[in-house]
Amino acid sequence: MCITRRRLLIAGVCTCYASSSWAVLGQPADASNDEGRCFFDSEVSQHAGADVSNGLYRQTSGNPGRDQSISDQLFQTARIFDFTQAELPAFRFIPTNEKGDGFAAETIVDPGTKGFVALNLRLLNGPSSDVMTMIGFRVIMAHEFAHIFQLRKNYIQRFQSNGYHTREIELHADYLAGWCIRQAGEIQNELLEMVANTLFTRGDNNPDIRIHHGTKSDRMGSVLKGYLSGGTTDVAEAAAINGMEYLDSL
Repeated sequence: MCITRRRLLIAGVCTCYASSSWAVLGQPADASNDEGRCFFDSEVSQHAGADVSNGLYRQTSGNPGRDQSISDQLFQTARIFDFTQAELPAFRFIPTNEKGDGFAAETIVDPGTKGFVALNLRLLNGPSSDVMTMIGFRVIMAHEFAHIFQLRKNYIQRFQSNGYHTREIELHADYLAGWCIRQAGEIQNELLEMVANTLFTRGDNNPDIRIHHGTKSDRMGSVLKGYLSGGTTDVAEAAAINGMEYLDSL
């Protein structure tokens, strides 16, 4: 992909580059604390198209250099999950005053795209160093792309047939996020653990509610396990199967 097209991905985004623009946001109806949730496939995804039309989501972070870095990461993440150009999801930024860290759905909001992913700008405004902030942003990005992968490869049905619910879907996406980070390049295990610890301080301890995503320990463990197993395969389908086996072992 040429640099010009990559810049259009974030700055000119979904109207200028129809075949590979990049998001979504949503809010579950029954959550008492929405921070740290990705609201995967929630009812709010049904309104994503209207929200895009109404300008709720943003096409830029406000920093051109950062936009370029994020655009490059989006393309790399799509390649890691083996999405073809025709399968690229649209992407937007979620304003900081909106709830949730990110969102993924198969909603089509732009011509020539398939699916929708959005990440909250709040993830870029953390108190940690810029390196840690961008790693954290990338982990959440990979998590949302993992949800798109789960949908397209029918993993949701597999989870349901195994009696699994939101927790397992989320932990599987966490595992794939860790695996994806490893494919993008090695980082110090300690640094990834610090980032995961920051991201998942908002993990919930409410296993009885429908949208339980897993405890902080569950989620950190899944990301780290996926990362540490990243050297065993560079094929997303194989990594997903490994992730299923990991969940079965819990």
